[in-house]
Amino acid sequence: MSKSKKINSAKFILPSIIIFFTAILFLSLPVLLNYNSIQNVIEKKVSSEFKINLKILGDISLKIFPRPHYLVKRANLDLDLENDKSSIIQTKNLKIYIPLKKIYSKSNINIEEIEIEKANIYFKLDDIFDFKNHLYYKINRPIYIKKSKFFLLDKNNKTILISPIKKISYFINNKNNSKELKIQGNIFDVDYNSHWTRSYNNPKNSLMEIKSKNPNLFIKNIFSFEDNSNFSGKSSISFLKEDIIINYLKKDGKIFINSPNENKNQKIKFNSKIELEPFFIDAIINFNNKDINFLIDSLLYSILNSEEYLGNINGKLNLVLNNINNPLINNGQINISIKEKTIELENSIFEIENIGKIKSDFRFYENQGYLIFASENVFDITNKNEFSKKFQTSSKNIKNINKIYFDFEKNIDNGEVSISNIYLNKIDTENFSDNIYSIKNIHILRALIRNILS
Repeated sequence: MSKSKKINSAKFILPSIIIFFTAILFLSLPVLLNYNSIQNVIEKKVSSEFKINLKILGDISLKIFPRPHYLVKRANLDLDLENDKSSIIQTKNLKIYIPLKKIYSKSNINIEEIEIEKANIYFKLDDIFDFKNHLYYKINRPIYIKKSKFFLLDKNNKTILISPIKKISYFINNKNNSKELKIQGNIFDVDYNSHWTRSYNNPKNSLMEIKSKNPNLFIKNIFSFEDNSNFSGKSSISFLKEDIIINYLKKDGKIFINSPNENKNQKIKFNSKIELEPFFIDAIINFNNKDINFLIDSLLYSILNSEEYLGNINGKLNLVLNNINNPLINNGQINISIKEKTIELENSIFEIENIGKIKSDFRFYENQGYLIFASENVFDITNKNEFSKKFQTSSKNIKNINKIYFDFEKNIDNGEVSISNIYLNKIDTENFSDNIYSIKNIHILRALIRNILS
C-alpha cells in the first residue's frame, strides 16, 4: 500500500474515533444532570398528551439504553386527579420515552410513549364512567403496562378481585384510524386475551373480542353507544361447544337482554331485564336438550358457589329446562332468589312425562375430598297407570301410593349415584330401608322401585 493511501485511511479513522467518543459523551452526559427540576414539565406533558394525570413521587433519571427515556422511581397515575376516590395506578417503575434529539431539552420535552411496569392498578365500579370517557373521547399517545396486578375494590375500598396483568397496550392505530386496547391477563386462574377497538370512521360502534384456551372460550361483542342513557349491542359466545347469541339494549334506566328468535338451534337462550336504580335483575334462561350431568356438575354448581362474587346484586333467576337428555326427567324449572351475597332456592320442579313431578331441594358439600351433590326429593305421582308402565310394576302395588320421598346423591368426581331415606306417602312413617342404594342405570332403578312397592 502506498504512503498516500495510508494517510487517506488515517483521515477517516481519526474522525470516526472522535465522533464515536463524542456520541458516548453526548449520551452519557445527561445522566449526570439533575432531572428532578423538570418534574412539573413532565407531569403537564403527560396530562396534555396522554390525557392521564401523573404525580411523580420519586427521583427522575435519564436512561439511554435500549431507548432514551426518563425513569421515574415512584409515581401515581390517575384518570381524574381532582377526584381522590377515582382509580389510581401505583408504580415504582415508570418509563417515559423521548426522542434522542430531545434528551438535552428540559423545557421543550416531546414524549413518544410511556411504559408502566410492576404496578398496582386499583379500580372501583364507579370508575367505569371515567374509563369509558377516556376510551371514547380522549386522544392519547401509547400507554403500555407490563407485569402488574389489577385490584377491583368495593365502595369501602376492600379488595373483591385480584387479576394479574401480563401486558396492556393502549394506543391509537394510525394505519387503521382506530383506537385499540389489548389486554393479556388472568382471572380466576384462567389466562385470557382481549382486544377492544373503535374505528374513527364509525365512532359510535366498538368491537370487543375475548379469548381463552382453558376453558376454550371466545366472546365477540359489537357495541353501539349513543350516550350514557342509551346503548345497544350484540354478543356471540362460544363456550363448552355451545354457540350463544344475545342482544342487549339500555333504555329508560333499564337493560334488556334477549336471544334472537331466528337462531332456533341455540340451546341456551336468555330473556332478562335489569333495573339500575335500585339494581335488580330478573332473568329467565332456557336450556334446551341439555344433559342432566351438565345441569348438575356445571350449571348448578357454578350458580350455588358464586356468592362471593355477587356483591350487592339482588334479583331473581329462573332456569327453564326443556327436553332434558335423561331417560326419566323430561323438563324442569329452578327458581333462584339472589339477595346481595346470598343465593336461595325458592322452587325446583322436575317433570316425568305423563307420570308426575319431583320437587327438590339440593346443595353441594365435600366428603373425604369428594364433591357431592345432594338433594331431598318428593315424587308426586299423578298418573299411576303410566307409572306402572314406566317402572314395569303391578298397578295394584301403586294403587295407594301418592308420594315417594327419597334422598339423591351424586359424587361429582367419580360419577357415582345413590338413593337413600325412602318413604312412601308420609315422611313421618317408617322408611323402607336404612340402606344406601347404588343406581348405575335405569334398570337398577326399576328393580329397586318394584322391590319397594311389593
